[in-house]
Amino acid sequence: MNTGSVQTLIVLREEEHAWLQDLFRSRHPMLVTLCNKPFIEYLIDFAILSGSEALRIASDSPITDLENYCGNGSRWGITIDYAHILPEDDQERLLEKNRQFCSRGKTMLIEKTLFVAYDKKKRLQTMAQGLSGRSRGFRHERINHHPG
Repeated sequence: MNTGSVQTLIVLREEEHAWLQDLFRSRHPMLVTLCNKPFIEYLIDFAILSGSEALRIASDSPITDLENYCGNGSRWGITIDYAHILPEDDQERLLEKNRQFCSRGKTMLIEKTLFVAYDKKKRLQTMAQGLSGRSRGFRHERINHHPG
């Protein structure tokens, strides 16, 4: 084992980004553009800045578009490969399946932090309830701006 090397394992679980897939049906959620850059590139940049020499993307759903976009990583100067996992794979099983990749040295695991699930409808309902609750205690008073 080469203990000086670092690699990154990115775990993508469909259930964690399904809400985003509903909004952008024509592309994989990792290819959604933020500030003129697909989200996956931010993760690749983070891996590189953290000293990773290799990166593996493990997913429980098809990632053909992502594979086509990222390729083997040569444009970033990092090796990228891909693996399939099952939705029910826990972290122990995930690491077991990727044992050979992880045995190269230190492994940074990026999992469950890819997107914050945002339910706009629920948020608006919560805000509306809060506003309606405040208006019940509101008392209108007339203010006279002219003295005397």
